[in-house]
Amino acid sequence: MMLRNMERNLSRLRYTSGLALVMAVTLPLAGANAVQLNAVYNDGGADNDWNTAANWDINQVPNAGVDTFLATINGGFNVDLDIDATIDGLTIGVGDNLDIQNNRDLFIDNGGTVQNDGGIDFESIGNLTRMEFNAGGNINGAGQFNFTNNANNAVRTGAGTTITQGVGHTFEGAFTLLNNNGSFVNNGTINSTLSGQVTIDPEDAGTFTNNGTMNATGTGGFRFNEATYNNNTQIDIGNGSRLDVKQDAKIIGGVINTTGTGVVNVDGSTGLGAQFENVTVNGNLRQNNSEDGTVTGTFNLDGTWEMNSIGTATVLNVNGGVTLDGNGTIDMSNNTQNRIVSDGADITIGNNFTIVGAGQLGLNNSGLINNGTIQNDQANSLTIDPSAGGTGFVNNGTLELLGAGDI
Repeated sequence: MMLRNMERNLSRLRYTSGLALVMAVTLPLAGANAVQLNAVYNDGGADNDWNTAANWDINQVPNAGVDTFLATINGGFNVDLDIDATIDGLTIGVGDNLDIQNNRDLFIDNGGTVQNDGGIDFESIGNLTRMEFNAGGNINGAGQFNFTNNANNAVRTGAGTTITQGVGHTFEGAFTLLNNNGSFVNNGTINSTLSGQVTIDPEDAGTFTNNGTMNATGTGGFRFNEATYNNNTQIDIGNGSRLDVKQDAKIIGGVINTTGTGVVNVDGSTGLGAQFENVTVNGNLRQNNSEDGTVTGTFNLDGTWEMNSIGTATVLNVNGGVTLDGNGTIDMSNNTQNRIVSDGADITIGNNFTIVGAGQLGLNNSGLINNGTIQNDQANSLTIDPSAGGTGFVNNGTLELLGAGDI
């Protein structure tokens, strides 16, 4: 009896092992049959929806599952993205248009490219409506992304990755770029044309690099959130528009132009605040009560920088021995809490530069060299307070009292 049981158990073991071996051999490996398909839109269905299989030459909706897709719209078509779709790349021909409908997402996988020679419309009316590159990617062509007047239009990428907009391509409207993830290189054009803002929001350690054109003509203008902004060309802020430079946003290089009532808002809230390094501003800046800003390297101003304290410290840090240069003016309100200070290095006022109003210069922490003009045209005092040692206060220019306050 014992021998028969042993033989029976051995037989079962052989059967089970054999079945496992057969299953291991015959089960397909996950993804083994995945292919990348080219899907060309041909408008063969009864509508113009992305999610109609008959509208594509392969009779299959391009949306990654087992297979991945490169989608092409080229033939004078207007296509509605009516589903959330994931593809590896997209081509839009001249005269073609893709509408990303409100609350829909188009994901570009694997560092893919969008070749747009037509139009892609982002149609948010309040819901997130986005194109998202999961591993960075490129946007090329002579076409345009058109955004409705809503901040929930978005172009994003994954953390630590970069989207590059090529020469000749344009973003226009109101939208959010990056949403605190990744970096962006602009070799094309970004136009802020609506009352909604264009918010540029790289990850905190990321960068936004402008090698192209940036124009703000709508009342929304641009908003730069915390990150480094390498401006290798210029940023133009038109009449009635604005550029809001927020806490720990640092603009390096280039030129910022404002016209008419266009303005750069210095909106840092603490410490170094909103920062400008090696920047030329042709136009106007505004620093309101309790906001902080910093200039380093070289700083040239041909316009007016308003400091508008109404009782709370409103600080401009002039760090690293920078010279306040150009034909500009720092115009301080009638409040002694306007402060121009440094990190200990001397503050130099250039030959044609003017500081006017009430406030404090130096705050017992730096030398002050005036080669330009210092004026007080307000009722409150303007205090010059260099550090006790070092350079002290050197006046090679003009000191003037124009109001009831003293110097």
